Amino acid sequence: MTLDERLRRTLHAVAEAMPEAAPAPVARRSRKRVALLLGALVVPLAAGGYVLGAEYVNQMPPKNPLMAGDAHGERYWLVPGRVADDCGVKVSAVELVVEEWNTVGDEWNTSGSSYGDRIVNWVGTPTASPLPGGGEVRSGMSTSCGVDETAWLADPARFESGHVKLDGDRIYHVAVHPTVRSIRVTTPGGTETVATITPPDRPDGPRYAAFDVPESSAVIQLTLLDAAGREVGGRDLAKPRTGKN
Repeated sequence: MTLDERLRRTLHAVAEAMPEAAPAPVARRSRKRVALLLGALVVPLAAGGYVLGAEYVNQMPPKNPLMAGDAHGERYWLVPGRVADDCGVKVSAVELVVEEWNTVGDEWNTSGSSYGDRIVNWVGTPTASPLPGGGEVRSGMSTSCGVDETAWLADPARFESGHVKLDGDRIYHVAVHPTVRSIRVTTPGGTETVATITPPDRPDGPRYAAFDVPESSAVIQLTLLDAAGREVGGRDLAKPRTGKN
């Protein structure tokens, strides 16, 4: 199944998975928001993440999960990424699998996030439309070809995050610098520390984590911690993104 076909089959899941999310920034230095059109199909970019799909669920729980969690009885996992872009590069190094959305025999319905600036090659000149809150949406024919990690690796405080909503909870997935070995999550309900992980094919590369919080949380303070437990960055995920993080 081609990438376009996989994306076509998952378009309907965007509103259900991330209904309030804005498009993720592609050109982060200019902070302009971009909606891509691949093969004449809109590729949804939501809450910093990508909704992915590929083939059919053949086992649940998924094979060899990298991380597992439980949001009030709703299980979820991080698994190695499966979907490749036009250049054969994984769209996301890891994917978030929520049990409720992935039934054996049905198509995969997952989400993921990238670490770095996604490389987009436009075919011709894209059409730009302004957004009410600033920035713009650009659409047109394009191809996706991996990510450029250069600026991100130079700044341990940079990270990407995405989330899905499920029965009163939000399940977040984050992509962080290789030196960030854990994240601390603080909400009005308490504080927890979650270890970050790497996919098998890049043990020294960017790291990833997933966690869940009540959807009603007015504060979702994410703090990035290095191997010694020192703070290297973070922000309140409950607030609109205002910078490069």
